Amino acid sequence: MILRKKIKKNYCFTKTSIFVIIFLIFFNYSYAQKITYPKQQIGVGYSSFSGTGINYLIEINKYSAFQIAGIVYYFGEKPPDDLNFYTIIGAEYQYSFLKEKDYRLYSFLGFSMLQLEKRRISIITENDRIITTKTIETDNIYNYGIGVGIEFKLSPQFSLSTNLGFLHQKSDISNFSEFWDRNPSGTIFNGLGVSIAIRYVF
Repeated sequence: MILRKKIKKNYCFTKTSIFVIIFLIFFNYSYAQKITYPKQQIGVGYSSFSGTGINYLIEINKYSAFQIAGIVYYFGEKPPDDLNFYTIIGAEYQYSFLKEKDYRLYSFLGFSMLQLEKRRISIITENDRIITTKTIETDNIYNYGIGVGIEFKLSPQFSLSTNLGFLHQKSDISNFSEFWDRNPSGTIFNGLGVSIAIRYVF
């Protein structure tokens, strides 16, 4: 009688253990299938709102994504004393209100800052003396944007996104940069802006 109870008890324990193991395996598999975030992308892009250059985006869940972008470059005939130096950094928050397999629609808030620096050198001879003068002018341009965008999956590894929205730009100095300054005759600009980026998905 005692032996039968022990066998029955062991049988129940073994049966319970099997069910627990099967449940854990199924739970882990289902959980792993659901965990597809964060999704990351990296590439290049241009944006009136959120920075230009190297572009990195991370989707932290089905609805929210963050993007950062930036670049540092210069051009000039006689660096480092005679050149234009540019630093651009920016960030963007995206909220996906429609998400399908091959595309998503989102609204966004973006911000970027451009620091533009003009370095010039002047060499003149006066009374047999060589006089060298170096000057540095700087301007900061701030961009704020809000709007909507769409991202397409070109392939499983590549995506293309574009934004359209309202841009507010403020600069310290008017007419400092013909390309980046949207209002050369003043320091404030309000109007439309665009973005485009192509990224590798990993």
